[in-house]
Amino acid sequence: MNRHSVLIASAIIAFGLTALSGGAVAQQKSLKEKIVGAWILVSFEATAPDGKKTFVMGPKPNGVTIYDASGQFAFVFTNSDRPKWKSANRNEATIEDVKSAFFGAAAQAGPWSIDADGKTPTIVGDEMRVTLKRPDGSTFETVERRAK
Repeated sequence: MNRHSVLIASAIIAFGLTALSGGAVAQQKSLKEKIVGAWILVSFEATAPDGKKTFVMGPKPNGVTIYDASGQFAFVFTNSDRPKWKSANRNEATIEDVKSAFFGAAAQAGPWSIDADGKTPTIVGDEMRVTLKRPDGSTFETVERRAK
């Protein structure tokens, strides 16, 4: 190859690499944009200040969290090992039924925002981790995967 051909080839390669990297930058989403959508609960773990770990909704929890672009969310988590009620009629629920429902489910809805430090939540691929640290030193961590 002569010098002129090498320069043209170099210019084409440089232009192509610049175009490719520019496209990759344009395709990157903000953390807020990555969060929007539906997420399926994989685990919900609490760690006490002494390091003891427990599964808040059992080892195989059920749950979904939905985040919308306007800043609203809703979640419902349940313990898959929650015992069946004695009766299908909720007006006939026993104290044990009510207790299992209270401790075996959680739900909430309202506004959501990104942590000011930008570190919570973390998203890698289709997995999102949210860790909440409490003043007493305990933590709660949820792991969710993007619903398909």
